[in-house]
Amino acid sequence: MNDLEIHVRDLFNLISAGRLKEAAELAEVTASSFPDSDQAWFLAGATYHRLGRLVDALHAFSHAVELSHVHLQAWNAKATVLSQLGRHRESLAIVEKLLEEAPNDAQLLTNAAILQELLGDLRLALDAYDRALNVDSDWFPALMNRGGVLLRLRRPDEALEHNRYVLKLHPSLADAHFNCAEVLLALFQPGEALAACEQALSLDPHHVKAIIDRGLALAELGRLDEAQTAFDRVRMLEPSALERFVNLYQTSPTFSGNRFDPALIYIARGWEHFNYCDWTRRKAFLSQYEQLVRQIVENDGLNDTALAYNALSLPVSAEVQREIARSIARRTSAEIARIGEVPFSYRQHSGRIRVGYVSPDFREHLNAYLTFPIFRLHDREKFEIFCYSIHEGDGSQIRQRIESTAEHFRDAAHLSDREVAGLINVDGVSILVDLGGYTAFSRPGIFAYLPAPIQVNYLGFPGTMGAEYVQYRMTDPIASPEENASYWDEKLVFLPDSFYIYDNSEELADSAVARADYGIPDQAIVYCCLHNYYKIDPEIFDVWMRLLKRVPESVLWLQGWNPIAIANLQREAESRGVSSDRLKFAPFESRERYRARFRLADLFLDTLVFNAMTTACDALWSGLPIVTCPGQNFASRVASSLLAAIGLQEGIAYDLKDYEDKAFELATNRDKLEALKAKLRDNRDAMPLFDTEGQVRHFEAAYEVMLERYLSGKCPASFRVAPISTCPS
Repeated sequence: MNDLEIHVRDLFNLISAGRLKEAAELAEVTASSFPDSDQAWFLAGATYHRLGRLVDALHAFSHAVELSHVHLQAWNAKATVLSQLGRHRESLAIVEKLLEEAPNDAQLLTNAAILQELLGDLRLALDAYDRALNVDSDWFPALMNRGGVLLRLRRPDEALEHNRYVLKLHPSLADAHFNCAEVLLALFQPGEALAACEQALSLDPHHVKAIIDRGLALAELGRLDEAQTAFDRVRMLEPSALERFVNLYQTSPTFSGNRFDPALIYIARGWEHFNYCDWTRRKAFLSQYEQLVRQIVENDGLNDTALAYNALSLPVSAEVQREIARSIARRTSAEIARIGEVPFSYRQHSGRIRVGYVSPDFREHLNAYLTFPIFRLHDREKFEIFCYSIHEGDGSQIRQRIESTAEHFRDAAHLSDREVAGLINVDGVSILVDLGGYTAFSRPGIFAYLPAPIQVNYLGFPGTMGAEYVQYRMTDPIASPEENASYWDEKLVFLPDSFYIYDNSEELADSAVARADYGIPDQAIVYCCLHNYYKIDPEIFDVWMRLLKRVPESVLWLQGWNPIAIANLQREAESRGVSSDRLKFAPFESRERYRARFRLADLFLDTLVFNAMTTACDALWSGLPIVTCPGQNFASRVASSLLAAIGLQEGIAYDLKDYEDKAFELATNRDKLEALKAKLRDNRDAMPLFDTEGQVRHFEAAYEVMLERYLSGKCPASFRVAPISTCPS
């Protein structure tokens, strides 16, 4: 046995015995003594890898493959270390090169799939797992991972089918039961998910992920004390596990938030059930909702803006909705106070009034289309306009139009709240308008820094911000009657007619659409209800089903983007004695086809608690009448405001019975329906709703009043804006 063989033998024995410190010392001697030995470098790399010295391991494995290009173990080891260092693309390049030589190697295909997952290329990952299973249908790593990719691709039914197949192959494997639980949570089946977790834990009582999922399932079922016990057990077994779980699943459909508070999870997941039109536990949920919210507010407060928005679609009191908003605002202000930032000072600028608009929606988003005419039509002799984008651009046409139209467009997506606020203050903005509020990607923290002396809540969030740092809300007398002023912490600015703005320059495209494209009979009466699913509740659905029974040749046309919601709605229709084939579903389509297809319907039926808003404007602009029934809160009164502003008060019902009667009469009296459509066509260009330039003039008049009050030292106060005629004299 030569000296190299002795070194290699001793090094291998030390590694096998776990004597890694001694192995590392010998590895350095071996590599320096035999620098041309690929085996010496490979074992050195293996030693460093075991010790967690990843950079040294990469150096050693690189030497090994340089010395022997056919050393497959060294190539695989190098790819592994590169991935552990976060250099996934380089790792994948190695694996793909190895696959050229061995295209049917199941392990290499699995490695490629794992790396594709890490790089976010889920479809390529699924393809690689499938190729591995084509080579070996029982290849365990691919079997275990494939369901997770299907879930992340939002194909939960396929994921469940696959995971149940794996469970049949490995019924005594805790991970197989856990994988099923993950998908069942995503499918909003917490009872079955809980049972799967119990099976996993009977096989492995310390399976931390199964304990976490058990806690999530229990919280979703409202068994809050048991859920807390589960999360406490995780903290005892593996204190860092919950944080890792959040980082791993924060964008997963199975995870409801960034805190393991059972009450918060119950509230968030309960609302998600409604978003999928699952009303099976609705009464129990609503009976506990207000008490739980108040309990959370009193204990720790809230920082989840989604909860504030979601609350607006629930039949709960305006006081509770406001308490949620106030709690978020207090938490936001407290965080800034904790940081101890120096308050901004304000400099008055002579000349034009500087108005800033902050939005996460300067992209392919309905709010971008709504606000674009404001920037386009502002009087540039009086106003200097700044737009601050707090979401990265998407290259869409509407984004480009806003960028080119706004006098000053600031891409602030990658700046902190403090940095955005500083930019606004340096720009000398006097009036700052929040177009996001508490919606997706909004950043109320920017406004909490008070970068401008006057701050306004408008459009994105149909409720109060509950914040002392936002002084005004743009609204109108119908959406916000004066008697509802107590629902708001902002002072109300009552615009004439309607607070909504719509771009009348965006003509309807001449898209060729036909009822046959959507499976709708030409002779049918089409009730159109293209709402977001969370706006539909069982009370209004009862009315819709009664209408379908009373009008035999009618169909109900709904959104069709979510298979779970579609199945739930079809089940609910059948339970009310209506065949599910009378529900028709429109897919997600281009804006041109989306707007054009309103022409195929006969009547738009509004929802109760949270009205159609932009969708209602699109319907009216397309010539489709609406029936609505106003409620007490702002979100339930917007459609009435829109109908009044276009002179179609006939569509505003007194109560649900009147709503049903109006919808029935218009569907069964063709002459009356056609007369209403003709009136809508005539009013489109004559009534205030679509007088876009007039609406902008009203905004400007409101801004002037706000600024005058501020400069004269007066406190913010509610006021009405007088109508301004834009008609030529």
